[in-house]
Parts: sequence; C-alpha cells; structure tokens
Amino acid sequence: RWVVDCDGDLPPSPTNTGFALDADGGTVQLFDSPARTGGLVDSVTYGPQAADLALGRVPDGTGGWTLTQPTPLTGNLAATLGDASALRINEWLAASPNADDWFELFNPQNQPVALGGLHLSDHPGDRTRFAIAPLSFLGAGADARVVFVADDNASRGPSHGNFKLNADGGYLGLYDAVGERLDAVSFGPQQSQVSEGRFPDGSETVVAFASSVSRGTANWLPLSNVVVNEVLAHTDPPWEDAVEFHNPGDSPVPLGGWFLSNSEREPRRFRLPDGTILPAR
Repeated sequence: RWVVDCDGDLPPSPTNTGFALDADGGTVQLFDSPARTGGLVDSVTYGPQAADLALGRVPDGTGGWTLTQPTPLTGNLAATLGDASALRINEWLAASPNADDWFELFNPQNQPVALGGLHLSDHPGDRTRFAIAPLSFLGAGADARVVFVADDNASRGPSHGNFKLNADGGYLGLYDAVGERLDAVSFGPQQSQVSEGRFPDGSETVVAFASSVSRGTANWLPLSNVVVNEVLAHTDPPWEDAVEFHNPGDSPVPLGGWFLSNSEREPRRFRLPDGTILPAR
C-alpha cells in the first residue's frame, strides 16, 4: 500500500497531488507512465460523500467499492450502513430568483446510508426521473444532511438534478431502486428566498424558514422569548468566560434540557440543568 495526499492548499510533491477531491462527486483516475503506454490503469467515479469516511475495495484490491472506515496503510474495513427507508426530504428552496433551487435529504439514524441507485423526482407519476449516482453516501449525526441542486443540469455533477422546483407549488419524491416511495412532500406557492422544511429535522411538521434558511445544516427557527444578551469571551482571572441570556417577555421560560454550544456541528455540548427557569424581564 502507498498513500498520496490530495491537499489543494499545498503545492504538488512526491506525496501530495496539489489538488483536492470533490466531496460532491467526481472521478479518480490512475494512468500508466508516458514512457510506457500512458493508458488508464484504474479509476473510480463517485457521488456525494459522507464526511470523514472513505471509499474502498472490500476485500482489498479485488472486492467491490463500498463505504469504509479511513484506514491508510492498513486493510480496508467496511462501514456499517443504515436503512434508506428512514431518509427524509428535509428542506427545500423553490423560489430563488438569483440562484439555483435546491433541496436537502436528512438521515435520522446513527449510521451512514447508501444513496446510490435511489431516485428523486418532482412528479409523482415519474418515480425514476433522476437516479442518484452510484457510490453516493449520506453521513450521520452532524453530517446527516446532503443537498441536491435542482437546476435541471445534471451535467454539472452528481449533486445536480435533471429538474427544477416550481415556485408556484410542486412535489418532491424520494424512491428506492425499483420505484417504491421512501418519502415525499407536496408544497404550495413559495415565498422568494424563503425555504420550507421539517421542524425539527425529519419530523412531520413543515414550516417556513423566513429568516433561518439552513442549507445543509440543522433546521431552526429564531426564538422570541429568549435571546443571547451578553458574551464574555476574553478573560483573565478572576473573571471566567460566560454567556448571559435574557427573557424580554412577561412570562418565565423553563430552560431545563436546553443545550449550549460553541459549535454548530456539536449542538449538544452543554445541557442546561433540569428545573432551570429564566424569569420574565
């Protein structure tokens, strides 16, 4: 085994290509030296990828390609995959005059899911309109969302569909390889630059996100009864870093079970104790 890095921020070297790989899909090709045939030796084409997981042959060198744990210089180890039937169409933006339409899939499970061979459609009568590229995967946890661009231009890459969304109202469906429906949503007329989606992620409730469009990240709505009021981030003893919350309303707000975090990827870093009450005003 031999490993070459693909770091686009560093110049080419004997151990670095000088270019990065596209997480939304691409092709890796290995060619013979010009002094020999210069011909293609091997290649792999893939779709959207799950963060921090690899593609690999299992068993090494001879097996088929699948999602694997990153194992540089050691034997490939297949990742455990979840069930595609749990996937949900989670958010969509169908009225974006100055940009492409898009929609998001969400995986509520703790395991990544294989997307290759599943189908997407903007019409219930055409269940196989767009086939997701082979070797496409959706991660879990903080990386449980993947975005597809609905620009009717699939030639731009595996994350681009062959249909657009209708701002006057439309349909989105997710189907398995034989056309059985896994999830679907119907929506009415859309507001410009306002997305709609499930809140919380993956639930049955659909809301509009007028000020909180969250392409590729967790769906959220701004709160009106609690605000972050003061942040102390640079301290010397005896001071300590701190965050202050304020309740501008006339009723107390129970905060027990809420979470505080300094990372969007890890929203549950600190859980506020049960029984915590934020008084009015």
